[in-house]
Amino acid sequence: MKKLFLMMICSALFLQLAWADKKIHTTDTTQLPVAARQFITKHFPGVAVSHIKIEKEFMEGKKYDVILTNGFDLDFNNSGEWTEVDGHRTVVPKAILPAKIADYTVKNFPQASVVSIDKDRDGFDVKLSDGRELKFNKNGGFIRFDD
Repeated sequence: MKKLFLMMICSALFLQLAWADKKIHTTDTTQLPVAARQFITKHFPGVAVSHIKIEKEFMEGKKYDVILTNGFDLDFNNSGEWTEVDGHRTVVPKAILPAKIADYTVKNFPQASVVSIDKDRDGFDVKLSDGRELKFNKNGGFIRFDD
């Protein structure tokens, strides 16, 4: 029984090492999932891709980090859904924002704009142009200011 358990642990470690640190750097947009290419075309028309980094994750598949020539940094998951849109100091296109988040930020922070949005399974992290960081649930409801 101990040998079987030890073999299972060794196999799991071997698989993790085999998948670890698999990175591809390219500018070839055909390497992106169709959904990611459509997202870029829709929200950033006429903006070229400067660089794409593809990372193979053990449990999550591939992750795509796309840098556009206008300075935007876009992250996509294995299926091509966006997980982060970071304009650094440039305003994120309003069409990307969930409606509740767009409405909340316009109503409560009329002098600020969204410059970054990060989506995960728990909700959204939003950075505003005035430096504030906001946390929203996955339905777009405001939770709190983030530190």
